[in-house]
Amino acid sequence: GAISFSTRGVERDPSLAMAYADLGNIYNNLNQTALSELYQKKAFELKGRASERERLYITAHYYTDKGELEKGIAAYELYKQTYPRAATPHVNLALIYVQALEFEKGLANAKEAMRVDPDESRGYSSAAGAFAGLNRLDEAKSVLNAGLQRNPTFLYLHDSLAYVPYAQGELAVYECA
Repeated sequence: GAISFSTRGVERDPSLAMAYADLGNIYNNLNQTALSELYQKKAFELKGRASERERLYITAHYYTDKGELEKGIAAYELYKQTYPRAATPHVNLALIYVQALEFEKGLANAKEAMRVDPDESRGYSSAAGAFAGLNRLDEAKSVLNAGLQRNPTFLYLHDSLAYVPYAQGELAVYECA
């Protein structure tokens, strides 16, 4: 559904940078690298026609997804400073830092995302990932439960919560032959 929505935006206005950015992010999440790069490049080329907030979002994703983490992190840091009540830069920085095995930095950003927008599920998920990386599995479980208590419809938090007992060695792994 998100693809068709953003595609319609591009069809209606081929200079709509955020529609291209959304498509780039969707295809990145689907591991369709070539399409992601195509759309993110187009969004980056058109970012001058976007709002300041959109420019920061486009720039941060563009550099991060290209692997230029320093530039991406700098853009997210500017995004955080410019829009302190936005959860997105905190969440995305948390993800970057957790993937880079910098769990404390990831946790700090995830906690800030939860503070800024307690109804945003990605903050809880990012915090749980950081806690797990720090081998603080009880805290990972606790933050996931807090997210689910806030909103039981955060479906992927249920999935994440199911992995904690496995990580704690409380569940056996069954292999299919």
